[in-house]
Amino acid sequence: MANTKVLVVEDDPFIGELVVDLLEAAGYTVVQFQDGADFLERVKQERPSLVLLDLQLPGVYGVTLAQRLRADPKTRGISILALTA
Repeated sequence: MANTKVLVVEDDPFIGELVVDLLEAAGYTVVQFQDGADFLERVKQERPSLVLLDLQLPGVYGVTLAQRLRADPKTRGISILALTA
C-alpha cells in the first residue's frame, strides 16, 4: 500500500472529504478533484493505481471520463471504481 496513489473525483465536499480521510487513514496517497476537467488535465501526471470516480459531476458525466481514460493508451490500465452517493 505504501506509495499507492488514489485519485478521488467527487464534487460533493462532504463525501470527498470523508473518502479522502478514510483512504489516508488506510495509508494511501490521495489526490482529490472536484471536477472532471481538472482531473483529466492531471491524471497522466499523477499516475494513480486507482480512480474513485463520481458518476454525476458538473459539466461532464463520470462515464464519459471513464471512457476517455480507457481510450488513451497512457491511462487505460488505471483501475476505475464508480463512486456515487
